[in-house]
Amino acid sequence: MTNFELSRWLLVALAIVGLVFALARDADRSDERPLSVLRERYARGERSDGEFGRRGEQLERVG
Repeated sequence: MTNFELSRWLLVALAIVGLVFALARDADRSDERPLSVLRERYARGERSDGEFGRRGEQLERVG
């Protein structure tokens, strides 16, 4: 195997690892996004105390 072939396989492997990490990071963010939106709307006064509590509990139960 030449240095060029080895370099090419190394780049492919790094690209795959990078893609896996990027997808995992996006999955972590998507779990927090609904609760973050709820908090923002509550802070702006768009949600009442009761609705914030009820929806927050639902989101925590779901995941």
